[in-house]
Amino acid sequence: MAKLIIDSNIFYAALRAKNSKTRQVLLTSEHEFFTANFLFVEIFKHKERILKKSKASEEEIYEFLTEILNVIQFVSEKQISTANGLEQRMERQK
Repeated sequence: MAKLIIDSNIFYAALRAKNSKTRQVLLTSEHEFFTANFLFVEIFKHKERILKKSKASEEEIYEFLTEILNVIQFVSEKQISTANGLEQRMERQK
């Protein structure tokens, strides 16, 4: 099982279409998914824009949010920085 970081583009792709492949992967995969705490703020900051561009109803979007919040772990931005990933890879190579 891999640990994968979900950025806002992936999240929004899953949010926009009910039958998207991205949504299916997020909701059915065995992998662990992580995203920055900031994404949670962004979701509500851009709520109206998301609803406008979505192919789903407002109710469907909220249902998806409920499902996805049970699958994605929100973590501090410091924990998923590029530098941290690079440091971990370098440590494993030693």
